[in-house]
Amino acid sequence: FHRRYQPVISRVIRAKLARSGVSDLSRVDDLIQEVYLRLFRDGARALRQFAPRHANADLAFLKVIACNVVTDSLRKSGSEIALE
Repeated sequence: FHRRYQPVISRVIRAKLARSGVSDLSRVDDLIQEVYLRLFRDGARALRQFAPRHANADLAFLKVIACNVVTDSLRKSGSEIALE
C-alpha cells in the first residue's frame, strides 16, 4: 500500500501547498502521516467503505483525502488557501 500510494499522496500534498503559496515543504511528511491516520482510523473504516466505480477510483479517493488534509492543516495554521 505504502509503496504504491505514497508517491501520489506526496505529489498531491506538495502541489496543494504550492498552490496555496506555502514554500516551506517541511510539513509534507507530517501531512502524509495524517493522510494515513485518516485512512486507517476506526479500523480502516474509510478504506473498507470505499467502493470503486471505475479504474483509478482508488487514486482519486486518496487525492481527495490528501487535499482535505492539507486544507484542514492550512486552516488550523491560519495560512491562506488559494482558490482552485
